[in-house]
Amino acid sequence: MVDGEKRKLSPTGKVLIGAATLMLGLIVGLAISIGFFFCQLRSPEYQKTVAASIADFADPLPAGFKIESGTAVETLKAVSFRNQPEGMWIVFNVREVKDNNEKNESEESIKEEHTHEKYEEDSPQSMQIASHTMEYQTRVITLGDNKMTELDGIIKDIPNKFISVTAGCKSPFNFGLFKQFTDSIKSFNTDRIK
Repeated sequence: MVDGEKRKLSPTGKVLIGAATLMLGLIVGLAISIGFFFCQLRSPEYQKTVAASIADFADPLPAGFKIESGTAVETLKAVSFRNQPEGMWIVFNVREVKDNNEKNESEESIKEEHTHEKYEEDSPQSMQIASHTMEYQTRVITLGDNKMTELDGIIKDIPNKFISVTAGCKSPFNFGLFKQFTDSIKSFNTDRIK
């Protein structure tokens, strides 16, 4: 090669460099998007926005409770609360459904998930949350030497919405604390759950 003469890159080399640059750009973009997504999940403002789209939760929340996480992906929204002093957590999962058939299918799939588990009640119990009926059952789960009670519930009377409520704490289940939290819910925001 003579001084001042430029060496030309073959077409294959150009394609490989272009592909490598594109891949690097995609990887960096994906990493930034994932980082943003997880930062957003931890953002208190985002969590409050998701919670407010599900229900009118008391502000401030009942003593000891705080929002732990909130997410909204397509037609699914979820928000979780924790009472650290008492070791209780409560999760609301909301999904828009087309009709009652889809809602019934969602309820059946939840029941099928738990068919191998033994509930303390033979049939579901019911309670009111923000003027709506929740059917629930509780079960004891053993984790090592510890026992935990979990409550699985479904809000039954909100059309085109499938709302499940799961709560847990060390056994025995602190139903009074759970009721204190659910009694503080003013309403479900069915018009904002989309």
